[in-house]
Amino acid sequence: NITGNVALFMLAEAGLDEATLSANGGSFVRAGANEQGELMKDGRIDMATNGIFIGHSSFRAIDENVDVVLLKIPESV
Repeated sequence: NITGNVALFMLAEAGLDEATLSANGGSFVRAGANEQGELMKDGRIDMATNGIFIGHSSFRAIDENVDVVLLKIPESV
């Protein structure tokens, strides 16, 4: 979806693309907002991106189960 494409573009602009992530043992997992909370809680993902509001229930599900660190987006991105 568009939100996922925007996230991939932003990560690529910051220097992280799928080839680099794979070469370092990682992978991109595409999941809906409601799935992200369970994936994070179970330790199956380390990072989530989404175009939702901070108070959205799926974000709260992540925030309730793990220590959340919000990353700043460089101005150049």
